[in-house]
Amino acid sequence: NSGTATTTAIITVTPTVNGCVGMPSNYTITVNPSPTVNVPASSTACHASLVSMASFSSPTAGTTYTWANNNTAIGLAASGTGNILPFTANNPGAQAVTATITVTPEANSCIGTPSIFTITVNPLPVITFAPMPQLCHTSPPFALAQASPAGGTYSGNGIAAGMFDP
Repeated sequence: NSGTATTTAIITVTPTVNGCVGMPSNYTITVNPSPTVNVPASSTACHASLVSMASFSSPTAGTTYTWANNNTAIGLAASGTGNILPFTANNPGAQAVTATITVTPEANSCIGTPSIFTITVNPLPVITFAPMPQLCHTSPPFALAQASPAGGTYSGNGIAAGMFDP
């Protein structure tokens, strides 16, 4: 049943043996749909941030969901049922960590095809800062570019638009 609702058929069987026709019998056959699951888009979070709830849905009424996480290092349990509740992302390392979440739908004793999405947890950047040159109060303004990784924001006395004016 490729639809979203249960379908029913009534089959009539009439036995015939040695030219004799018996009484017909009716049988009801019920075919339940194979449920599907709509999963959220893959997402990215930063270490120690709150990952929003992942909600699942299906066009098949009464569908329930089980899920499995292949990488508990991100701070999410290995498995569960229903929607995934918010959790705190974990990645104290130096490289991004990705988990694949497999969600399996079930309705009317029929198990549907699993769907997947990923959650990537990025580590917090660790700054390194090259030594500043020797400065005097008469030194000319210069661009701040000593920090790694690039792309951060500089702030403090004498700093405007990424420039330092001693």
